[in-house]
Amino acid sequence: MLIIVFFLATFCFSCFESTLPLVVSSNFHIDIQRDETSASTVAYLFVFCGVIGAMVQGRAIGPLVKRLGEPKLIALSLVSLRSAWRGCLSSVARLTFPGECSCDRRPVLAGHARALALLSVGTSLTRAPLFGMLSNLTSAHEQGANLGVAQAAGSLARILGPIRHYAAGLFTPPAYLICAAVLLVTTS
Repeated sequence: MLIIVFFLATFCFSCFESTLPLVVSSNFHIDIQRDETSASTVAYLFVFCGVIGAMVQGRAIGPLVKRLGEPKLIALSLVSLRSAWRGCLSSVARLTFPGECSCDRRPVLAGHARALALLSVGTSLTRAPLFGMLSNLTSAHEQGANLGVAQAAGSLARILGPIRHYAAGLFTPPAYLICAAVLLVTTS
């Protein structure tokens, strides 16, 4: 069960990694292919998410595991991820559907950045407790095999997530809606 949860969470995160440049480019009218400054905007968003993830993993995981325990922390991380995807979907939908877009895109970009921050926190809170719990629930002679299977599942999720979205052309709200739905089922 833990490997399936890890697979689904990683699948959804791979959607973020593969669609962020496309979403930012199309919805915020940033030409990342022709303009270096615009391309650096996407890089800054990835750095923003990475710094938040590093801070959470470096400072918060240990105290949170001690305080909440691994099962509760995994559940909290999945709820955070689901909320983050809903936030991403909301900000992209406001820009994608005619009649709902305001002329000033900065508040929507700020909302998208908040959702990305929550996505980074949720993702950072998922992996360590999940692997810790998997290690604790596995006998000593099977730990390597089980952790290897979990890593393989994560790799498969990173392959299938982007392929699925690119093949279906789901770069905007449908991809985010699928991820939110997958995480809703995962948290149930």
